[in-house]
Amino acid sequence: MLTLSNISSGYGRIGILREVGLEVARGQAVGLFGRNGAGKTTLSKTIVSTIRASSGDITWDGRRINRLRTEQIVKLGISLVPQSRGLFMGLSVDENLALSCIAFRLGRKEVARRAGEIYERFPSLASRRDVAAASLSGGEQQMLAIGKALMRRPRLLILDEPSTGLAPKVLEDIAGLVQDLRDSELSILLTEQNIHWALSMVDSAYVIEQGRIVDHLATPGRSAKQVDELMARYLGATEAPVGAGR
Repeated sequence: MLTLSNISSGYGRIGILREVGLEVARGQAVGLFGRNGAGKTTLSKTIVSTIRASSGDITWDGRRINRLRTEQIVKLGISLVPQSRGLFMGLSVDENLALSCIAFRLGRKEVARRAGEIYERFPSLASRRDVAAASLSGGEQQMLAIGKALMRRPRLLILDEPSTGLAPKVLEDIAGLVQDLRDSELSILLTEQNIHWALSMVDSAYVIEQGRIVDHLATPGRSAKQVDELMARYLGATEAPVGAGR
């Protein structure tokens, strides 16, 4: 479904990604694990063309997309939930959701219908629909950011470091959401450094170091010891499971 072949990209003359290869199949959840600065966010932005690849190919359903504009890529069915969350902090929850799909030129009834689906999925947002995004908790802001992406009815959802700054209970809620989305056959690319939390949610994972993919592994059935060994090898430290803090 999504294939990256020998992708290199960066910021101006500063190269970050180096000949990256990665695949996400239809209905599959794939992890991209690595420490801060490894290139995870750069890869996410390169897929949706907010950063242009300097070489290599990105194909989506067999179509080369790395020369398309971000708006075109979104319309093809790829939505990114950025690490920064990308919210309009001065606007209400309702307004954020409506603006998320403005490029689709939907009628008011369709926008309201899609927003209603988001409120069913996230009841805490429904009770705060007229509240500014800046007044939401960190967990509510993350839910709103995911809701904005889902308003576009994507076939591939990219979650860039969704655990950042969130409490263990919120992480449990997001893990449940990811499982629900997988059950609906939505493809997911999850970038994370919190491997203990993310590993159980994905079918397979790539490990990135200094802009290069250094490992590709199947994830089901890995023990806590194996996870610790994986983290020590690639992240240089072990990390407590969710529930013990980050």
